[in-house]
Amino acid sequence: MYKIKNVFYVADFSLPNKSAYSLHVLKICDAFNEINKNKINLLLPHIHKNYSNKKIKNDFLLKKIPNIKSFYEKKKKLNFVLRILYSFKILKHVRKKNYSMIISRSIIPSLILAIFNIKNTLEIHSELTGITRIFFHIIKLNHVKKNLSDSEKEFIDDQLKDYV
Repeated sequence: MYKIKNVFYVADFSLPNKSAYSLHVLKICDAFNEINKNKINLLLPHIHKNYSNKKIKNDFLLKKIPNIKSFYEKKKKLNFVLRILYSFKILKHVRKKNYSMIISRSIIPSLILAIFNIKNTLEIHSELTGITRIFFHIIKLNHVKKNLSDSEKEFIDDQLKDYV
């Protein structure tokens, strides 16, 4: 079995959180941990200072807690501008590390990484709207497309196929 080391997962929810999105991401991290027998690195915007690893593990019924890093000390509502800033923080972090695989549930960070020649997998589960929809059309540029190839994208909603 092929083992992927140094997996980096980018998401844009804060903890604590009871959404299906947060549950999905943490369960995927748990599955990677189980398959690879090493910790996956999860990056979130914010984790409340009193929300311990033990509490995360118990709340989400995880076998092994991922290595979670957050950038903001206070919870922020991520509007478009803050998502761009968050994306550049991610870019700076990723350039310092040697990740063998980067997965993103956040469109803007994924595109920023691709623009700066960092290969990553974009996992999206919703229809694109507003500025994000326009921004996503950048993917049609060859430079970006090579870092976010069709084989690395997972489109859940059939409507999203029209945007690529």
